[in-house]
Amino acid sequence: MRSFPILLCGLLAALLLSACGQQPAEIPAEPEIAEPVEAPEEPAVKTEFTREELLADYGQLWEILEENYPFLPVLEEHGIDWEQLRADYREKLRTQEPDVADFAALIRQMFSQMENFAHLDLAGEDEFRLYLDDPPERSPSLTPWYEAVTAPQTRAVYALLSSGTEYAPEIEYPEVETGYYPNCKAAYFHFRSFNYSLKERDSTVIADYLATLDEVEHVIIDITGNSGGDFYSVIQNVIEPLGGEGTWTNYTFLAKSPINARFFLETGALEAQPLSELPEDAVFPEFAEELGMNHYISTQVTCQTGEDNDPAAGAKRWVLIDGAVFSTSETFARFCKDTGWATLVGTRTLGDGDGLASVLVPLDHTGLLLKFSTTSCANADGSLNAEAGTAPDYPCKPGELPLRKCLELIRNG
Repeated sequence: MRSFPILLCGLLAALLLSACGQQPAEIPAEPEIAEPVEAPEEPAVKTEFTREELLADYGQLWEILEENYPFLPVLEEHGIDWEQLRADYREKLRTQEPDVADFAALIRQMFSQMENFAHLDLAGEDEFRLYLDDPPERSPSLTPWYEAVTAPQTRAVYALLSSGTEYAPEIEYPEVETGYYPNCKAAYFHFRSFNYSLKERDSTVIADYLATLDEVEHVIIDITGNSGGDFYSVIQNVIEPLGGEGTWTNYTFLAKSPINARFFLETGALEAQPLSELPEDAVFPEFAEELGMNHYISTQVTCQTGEDNDPAAGAKRWVLIDGAVFSTSETFARFCKDTGWATLVGTRTLGDGDGLASVLVPLDHTGLLLKFSTTSCANADGSLNAEAGTAPDYPCKPGELPLRKCLELIRNG
């Protein structure tokens, strides 16, 4: 202790005074030392589970879906007997050896038979890392997702499933492919992903490549095979560099439930209104009542015209789509369709692009993250976008490539 030398000096001085015949000085009492406060222990984490624990997580998973996943009636319309699947896979789980990796594989197989409809799945390593690397200080609205992936048990199980590494491995995405078709005076860009991690990497791709071209009358944005990512990346890296004017209002429909309140409303970034207050010029969703969606959220995207010296100023925009376009990429396709910002060429998309992220709910024992959409949007004809997707303006014939179709349309004027 730092006070020890001072006390020792005091004792020596008192002894010297006593030896000289003076009254002994009163020796100060030893100061009380506060007991150290122990830091709270981290909750115990597990990587091995009993059959009963896995069965409990399985039961919890289905309780969560029945209470919060609005699309079970849609699956029934698709001829999927989810109640029978629930019973079948419970029996498979009851008879297989209790192993968390096998448990996760079994759940993913079951969700595959449910078409993974509206993002229904266990969160993969990409989602886990995305939210783990995006703390609330940087994106406060993502706090619920960050809390889900940073729970000790969840971190432990995803470390186990990714071969014991502390975090999931980095996922490498191909560079944006660029090209120029001089006979059509068309610049070409193929974005294979809009993942958040690519936001900075791809931020100047369009502007940098256009600066190398002398004459551009058409810009082709290829998003075939693109299963989504972050819509702010789309705005920053595609829409803003190519300009245009106007505002797109997107309406997302949802139930005002505790899970939607936690993920979308309590952060203050979004506000839900009763469905009865939907503006008259908005498409009223015929599916809302059946799916229990009694509120809506409106968001806006505003476009601004590019600089006059932009080589693509005034160029016609084309977007290529196919059946793999999903989630954020689907949101971009809907934006193009609703606003006329670009002409769509290809085949009908997969859908579920309502502009809001799927929720993540950890299971109590394993910490595995159950992922699904709780919201949806309507197409211009009132159909459920998660089911119908977005139709192209110019559809391809079977076996016809969207790029080839687009170039043919350009050549034919």
